[in-house]
Amino acid sequence: MHIPIQPESADDFIERVSALIQDDRTHLYFDTSFLMWLTTIGPISRRQFLTWAGALGDRTHVPLWAMHEYYRHHRKQTLKRRLAKSSRKLSTAAKAFVSDIEPYAD
Repeated sequence: MHIPIQPESADDFIERVSALIQDDRTHLYFDTSFLMWLTTIGPISRRQFLTWAGALGDRTHVPLWAMHEYYRHHRKQTLKRRLAKSSRKLSTAAKAFVSDIEPYAD
């Protein structure tokens, strides 16, 4: 993929990348960050992604180093800790929101 010298609009970028993905010569490689994100999304979204990636056949790849790093994060429970931290933050924000609007609710 060539990176243009001049700035391009989001629409132009999406059009260019869409054409590249349709090209049978294009291979897609997914790194550890993507694998970790894929683990945290919901089952419906994950299934949609896997269906899309499966339609690309042998053009999708996970490098061995990425899988090894993902496994290391899994063993260290990195995702579990991140999700627990996010859950605590969301719970705190929800409680603060309820506390703020409670005087106005009847």
